Amino acid sequence: MGFAAPMKFRTSALDITTRLFWCTKLVVLICLFTPPAFAEASKVNLQLKWHHQFQFAGYYAAQAKGFYKDAGLDVNIIEGGPGKPALDAVLNGSVQYGISDADVLMAHMHGKPVVAMAAIFQHSPFIIISREDSNIHRLADLMGKSVMMKHDLSAVQFDAMMLKAGLDPTSVRFVTHTGQLDDLINRKVDAMAAYATNEPYRLRARGVEPAIISTIDYDVDFYGDTLFTSRREIETHPERADAFLKATLRGWRYAFDNPEEIANLILQLPGVKQSGATQESLLAEAKSMRPLVMPDIVDMGHMNTERWSHIAQLLVRLKLAPDSYEPRKFIYHYATTPNTLNTRWIAFGVAATLLCVMLVILWNVQMRRQVRMRTEALHAEIARREQTEAYLKISSRMARVGSWVLSLPEKTLYWSEEVLDIHECPPEFAPTLDSALAFYPEEWRSRIVQALEECLQKGDSFDEELPILTCKDKLLWIRIIGQAVYDLHGNITRIEGAIQDISAQKVAESRIQHLAFYDSLTSLPNRQLFIDRLEHTLAYSARTSKSGAVLFIDLDNFKTLNDTMGHDLGDMLLQQVAMRIAGCLRESDTVARFGGDEFVVLLHELSGNHQEAAAQARLVSEKILISFAHPFQFSGYEHHTSASIGVTLFDQQPTTVDEILKRADLAMYQSKAAGRNVIRFFDPEMQALIADRVEMEEDLRNGLRNDEFFLCYQPQVDNQGRLLGAEALLRWRNPKRGMIPPSTFIPLAEDSGLIVSVGNWVMYAACKQLVLWAQQPLTSSLTLAVNVSAKQLRQMDFVDQIVEVLNVTGANPKRLKLELTESLMVNNIEDVIAKMTELKNIGVGFSIDDFGIGYSSLSYLKLLPLDQLKIDQSFVRDVLTDPNDAVIARTIIALGKSLNLQVIAEGVETLSQREFLDNYGCDAYQGYLFSKPVPADEFERDVVQTFEHF
Repeated sequence: MGFAAPMKFRTSALDITTRLFWCTKLVVLICLFTPPAFAEASKVNLQLKWHHQFQFAGYYAAQAKGFYKDAGLDVNIIEGGPGKPALDAVLNGSVQYGISDADVLMAHMHGKPVVAMAAIFQHSPFIIISREDSNIHRLADLMGKSVMMKHDLSAVQFDAMMLKAGLDPTSVRFVTHTGQLDDLINRKVDAMAAYATNEPYRLRARGVEPAIISTIDYDVDFYGDTLFTSRREIETHPERADAFLKATLRGWRYAFDNPEEIANLILQLPGVKQSGATQESLLAEAKSMRPLVMPDIVDMGHMNTERWSHIAQLLVRLKLAPDSYEPRKFIYHYATTPNTLNTRWIAFGVAATLLCVMLVILWNVQMRRQVRMRTEALHAEIARREQTEAYLKISSRMARVGSWVLSLPEKTLYWSEEVLDIHECPPEFAPTLDSALAFYPEEWRSRIVQALEECLQKGDSFDEELPILTCKDKLLWIRIIGQAVYDLHGNITRIEGAIQDISAQKVAESRIQHLAFYDSLTSLPNRQLFIDRLEHTLAYSARTSKSGAVLFIDLDNFKTLNDTMGHDLGDMLLQQVAMRIAGCLRESDTVARFGGDEFVVLLHELSGNHQEAAAQARLVSEKILISFAHPFQFSGYEHHTSASIGVTLFDQQPTTVDEILKRADLAMYQSKAAGRNVIRFFDPEMQALIADRVEMEEDLRNGLRNDEFFLCYQPQVDNQGRLLGAEALLRWRNPKRGMIPPSTFIPLAEDSGLIVSVGNWVMYAACKQLVLWAQQPLTSSLTLAVNVSAKQLRQMDFVDQIVEVLNVTGANPKRLKLELTESLMVNNIEDVIAKMTELKNIGVGFSIDDFGIGYSSLSYLKLLPLDQLKIDQSFVRDVLTDPNDAVIARTIIALGKSLNLQVIAEGVETLSQREFLDNYGCDAYQGYLFSKPVPADEFERDVVQTFEHF
């Protein structure tokens, strides 16, 4: 009992002392950290580049955790979005700070007073995303496709990628970016510009697997999400800029250390949940940001002048910025002017220190308690960091990346376990600077030595991709980055950085390059690479007296092999052809495949003498033809083929790639016309003919539009001399060229594809004539024969077209006879029979035109719903003088009789010819003996009246 009172007294005294201590401490804190009444928190505005998402987590963390408030700032965070560029807002003064991309640099290059303060993304998050099932995996796959693109730096990065890949951006069809993934999911566009941090996740969440084309794959790596301000803000409020930047970077570090907390914070922001964001999607975004921001490898917000200069040079190459630019006054450096606000705090704190002296004893009482609490917190922090380091080591091993440090002035080198593993060195290996440099092949070593020297002397950071030979003599590609570290006096004390194994990436790049420049079937250079080499050869020839040559090689009858034996054998033939052509060339020459069965050869450094160069080119061409003389073997099948070769020479005289290829192509067609398996050199006269052919093709198109065509009619009579009908023959009267014979314009129409339009016109005109004849007693029973081309008959809707013409004109189908050539029977005979049968059922008749000069299989002939065979005039012409023609004519008549078909002979010009054919049972005749082809009015006036007397 005697000790109870004193104990109670001491407890009460300690309790009072504690309370007094905390009250006093509160007073001290208020004195030290509450600024004077006139120094209120500085209000600033920060505009984001887009809507709220984890992409801007650091700014939310700095605001929510009070880092801005601790720095004396009242920060208002404003959302960005379409039509609200942060760059404009900063420049017009409505906000002090903004987030944008490298377009800040572009603005500075055009004289705008902007300053880059920090780059959050060390690697560009910009990607081109498409559906995996769209088969778009590289830039070349976007040719002719639609791409949704923003009109900002996204388009700049895309153009830079296309430039790196050697592709033309105008070959892509751009669509204004709506920001809606549905446009891609529903295939309204083929691809879209996106961010690697969230769009792939959102696409997968919708059940669509994405395909990604990254800027990094094409060596286009801009800084991303750059924090920037105006030169006015730096000059007028240097202490505020310092405070804002430090608080922001502190916020970013907190955000990456506590992603779950910040994700929940973002979900409370206006509009976030409504956009469909969840904690899972925000954490997925945070995870995908980490390798782009690299918070564990480089300082948060890191930037260097050299990389900005590299980006600037790329913008200059794209003609988006002026030449001769140096990014001076563009990168922000911490202000050195005194902080007047802190000065006031310190002055005010001096007064408060006097009060602290009175409370030293009470402070010491609490010190032990504070030490204990801080020790416990320190142990917890150590445990957390050890766990983080363990996770980081696992990540580093998986990513094949490790750290290194070069300490100065001793130049001692430290490698992490991951770097030792990349170099395939034993754990006990102690690297030195010399032994580390020895891993680089001699021809590459100078680059890393120069980078280290510039870092030591100037403090320049470096980022290089180099090959190494490991301790086990394995060739790898690594990416090595390094930066200088300074002491308080501004002296460089060490260089530190990271090394990453990028061998897999290099293999992928090599594969992409091979796909872009080489033919996948033959592994020969493709058109793009060939044109590039031809341009270099032209430049070389212009500087020297050397000549060159281009050989255009086209396989003869390649389509027949594909159609009869299948595409697999066709591909095998192309592969063997590629090897044989390559075997005939020098190492300095180039052979490329342009597609299909077209190969092109570039002969380099031929003689400066034109005749000698031609002889050299001919020698190579003959070697190629000779190599084709041996049959090609395909697993038990033997195939013979030949080639047609067109050759053109070039020298120091100015010319273009397109002109050279056009000449070689024309020469190849001249070779085809000469009978194939021959060599032809380019002939200027041939070019003139081709130019005239192109002009005539355009005249042919205009002729259809301007109603320059008309029909003539040649009578067909029976063996009693009675008029049966006529054949409709097309004629063309051109205002400039006059009457153009069918033998000139019909082949042109066939080659150009206009024969379908011409054939439709003829069918309408013929059926209209049948309707007119049906209205007159003398012509109402006549039939009209109309020629049908192969391309017409192959039209899927050929039958529907004929039926429509008959319905529109009102012509009697029983008076219409379609004349088909034998060549139509070669391919897809089942389709031909089906179409003929369908028309036959409504009354249309059929005749085989020019019978005997083409290909006819009797087994097919008996299946065709024919009415008539027409003996070609080439047999009728010499039927009295050539025994062979006589036999053929008799055989055709006999064949027709046996198949119960009518037989008509065309080209009958003499009575003797008619009598000969009549003796063997020919049923009808057509030719100049009866009448030449005449217009409709003359046919009705003269021909019909003449045959009425028979």
